[in-house]
Amino acid sequence: MGATSSTCLRSSAGVPRFQVQRWQKYKAPSQPGVGAIIDTQYRGTTLLSLPTELIEMVVQEMEDDDVYSLSLLSKRLHSVALPIFISRQPGSLGFGILQLSNSPLKMLRAARVALFVQHLNHVTVNLMPKEPVLPMLKSLGRLFSRIEYVGSISFQSLAFGGSLDTKQVVKGLVPFMEALREKSCTTVLVSGIPFPSERKGGRRIEISPLTTLTTFDLHYSMLANPSIRNWIIRTFNMSPITTLSLNRVTFSADKSSFGKDLSLLTLPFLTTLSIIIWDNLQFDDFSAFLCRHRGISNLTFKCDTIINSSTPTLPKDALPLLDTLHATPRYIQHFLRPRDSLPNLRHVDLDPDFPPRMFELIEPSPTERLADVEDTLACLAPRDGIISLGFFLPLDGAANTWLTTGCHPRRGKRMDVERSLVHIKKFQLRTALGFLINAETMSLIPKWLSLFPCLQYADFNNMLGLRSFAEDELFLRAVAEACPGIQTLQLGLFSQSAADLRQGTEQ
Repeated sequence: MGATSSTCLRSSAGVPRFQVQRWQKYKAPSQPGVGAIIDTQYRGTTLLSLPTELIEMVVQEMEDDDVYSLSLLSKRLHSVALPIFISRQPGSLGFGILQLSNSPLKMLRAARVALFVQHLNHVTVNLMPKEPVLPMLKSLGRLFSRIEYVGSISFQSLAFGGSLDTKQVVKGLVPFMEALREKSCTTVLVSGIPFPSERKGGRRIEISPLTTLTTFDLHYSMLANPSIRNWIIRTFNMSPITTLSLNRVTFSADKSSFGKDLSLLTLPFLTTLSIIIWDNLQFDDFSAFLCRHRGISNLTFKCDTIINSSTPTLPKDALPLLDTLHATPRYIQHFLRPRDSLPNLRHVDLDPDFPPRMFELIEPSPTERLADVEDTLACLAPRDGIISLGFFLPLDGAANTWLTTGCHPRRGKRMDVERSLVHIKKFQLRTALGFLINAETMSLIPKWLSLFPCLQYADFNNMLGLRSFAEDELFLRAVAEACPGIQTLQLGLFSQSAADLRQGTEQ
């Protein structure tokens, strides 16, 4: 296109006048043939006309804000640029899983516009004391309102060196739970979060309860804040919960009120219950809860409260459907004290709750706890309906004396109460003390298992990865040789035939 310029001239009268002069179009000189090549090869070339691999290379060199803006221009650029933007943010998003870590607002902004996010199977929220909890929960609520389905939510606290702003969390949970309520969420996990009670006169804020949960897990948390406590109890009672776990949890500043808190819960569909609690629960309060929930088939119960002969026993008609009981030895004895109690019980997990012994720390041998184990095995002898036994055995050498001589030797010899358990067909060995493995202990276990006269199946999966494959193979062969009636052994993904293991030894 041409251009113009003006030249100022003066008339004889001194009055200025303008003369317009038209410029000519400038043509840049070119080498012979170069212009034609450029015109034919690159005419109309855009970013979208490049191969996807080249687009990715270009996008990788761009700043975050530019990458995000580019992802909004077209579907193709969206599918290329947005995953790159997301990969640069803390946390992760992909395959139906969203994990939020520190500074998650950019990740949430991308998730809200991501066309490939229409449902989330699992969401993990790490609450940090120095992070803006309220904006994060509000932003996450807006994301939920856009998508169709959220399967499970995990709240975890990483409050190292600080505490969460409870008021911000409560305010953020209001829109968060309101958006989650219609997304068919079935599982909630809360772990390591302290919500202390407020000062007197604090206003309780109503948080919409969830009504679709089937699983609720609470671990190492204090939930004394009135708004949080009220939301949890209402959610318990309004959802068809089948699985409930309360591990070192308190619902008020007064730890002794845990039994009263249990009395507020009504869970008509409950089948699996796990309660691990400090010494702040009376057994009669726990017994009353069990009597109201007769559909429980799987029960885990560990409590530091000491029981004795004066402690009320479980009513005979309680837990008629209980199939699996996991508890400390003395509580198992207490559950089985009424002769006709737990008529449907098939599997018992003996958990002496040995204290952790890591890094080769020397501690006294757990003689008293193993004596309780031996008494419990004797208690199981008349219960011929119990066909499966699990046992948390220390593998670091602490149980070697018990494996060889027992805790109640008769005339210097082991009583071998295991021989009376003729109804035990399955055995599961569980490790209890971290990573320490004693070679002598491993050599004693096959002989100890041979005391069970009718053992057919043994599971050692809890030992997986603690020793080499060759050591595991030798151990399984030793068990197969020591127990002639055993048929199947499990250590790893696939079960092995005891007969094949014996043949391998012969060869």
